[in-house]
Amino acid sequence: MKKIFYWALFFLIFSYLISLYGQTTGTISGTVKDENTGENLLGANVYLKGTHIGNAADASGKYVITQVPEGTWTIVCSIINYIRTEKEIIVKAGEVLSVDFFMKNDQLTFSEVVITATRNEALVTSIPAATEVLTTKKLAESNAKNVGQALESIGGSLIKSYGALGSLQSVSLRGSTDSQVLVMVDGQRLNNAQQASVDLSTIPLESIERIEVVKGGHAALYGSDAIGGVINVITKSMARKDRIDLKATGTLGTYNTKIFDASVGFGKGNYDILASYNRTQTDGNFKYINKTGVEKEMINADTKADNVFFKTGYLFKDNSRISAFYKFRQSDNGSPGSIDYPNATARNVIDNNHLSVSYEGVTFESFALNVNAYMIDDEHHYINPESWI
Repeated sequence: MKKIFYWALFFLIFSYLISLYGQTTGTISGTVKDENTGENLLGANVYLKGTHIGNAADASGKYVITQVPEGTWTIVCSIINYIRTEKEIIVKAGEVLSVDFFMKNDQLTFSEVVITATRNEALVTSIPAATEVLTTKKLAESNAKNVGQALESIGGSLIKSYGALGSLQSVSLRGSTDSQVLVMVDGQRLNNAQQASVDLSTIPLESIERIEVVKGGHAALYGSDAIGGVINVITKSMARKDRIDLKATGTLGTYNTKIFDASVGFGKGNYDILASYNRTQTDGNFKYINKTGVEKEMINADTKADNVFFKTGYLFKDNSRISAFYKFRQSDNGSPGSIDYPNATARNVIDNNHLSVSYEGVTFESFALNVNAYMIDDEHHYINPESWI
């Protein structure tokens, strides 16, 4: 029995020495990041040129290539929308070589990926419906102050404003009524059950990544409130960006108009937070000449509105996501009436609270699992002390 034990121990030691002194391969590891932002590049391909030896970077931008034969090699890193990078390396047996890549964006532009027209991700060029996408760049170039102004650039759209800046706004597409246009935030419908219309002024522009607009009837996909079209507002996500974005702007105008916007975005690994605040205030009173040639002043045309948006979420390794957002708006606007029938005391008061929790699951070919729970409390009060009713 002792002989068997000694022989087994001998073979184990002998095998270890053979593997130690006979090893002819090494290991390569490192990270892949964006040169400008430092963002981890998930899915970047790293391989030895002219071979099938390689691996892909994970969610933290790290890759590991094992069993690399010793010698001089050319290692290549490539990923869509970045310039391909090559490096000369020397691999030594039994060693771990560290090779990091900082990729430079090649500024290539591709067709936008939209989800509204098909309820799953698809290239906008492959969608058989009239679809337009307002990207972050387009929104900035439009100099819009709210979602309603941003949608004015969409062909076939009509934005109706009921009062001064910051007051109620509605949209119609291709001649439809506002109740026939479905408006969503991150796939969550905003149309209320009573009137089916949506006040666009309640959606803060600072939190938006892009707006997808699909024209024409889509009742088969979304229901009877999508006869005129669908507008899906996609909010920003900071997941996997590992940075903080801060932004604050202020605007002063005539009639004592003051607009203040502030937003903060934070991303750490797969977790992200986004918050924004908007304050719009104006006196709105102006002078005019009535039918008899007498100068008059339109009063009670002021407005004051506060908009708050908060969003948080977690992005899983399989790119499924759980997220929640809270949207709040409170406004107090004057209702001055018309020139012939002015009203000095009537007010429009709006209190809007919207809470949504959703899970966007993994996609199975043409199917995707999405679960959503939400609560909408929308109160609109018209107060008119001068009314005889």
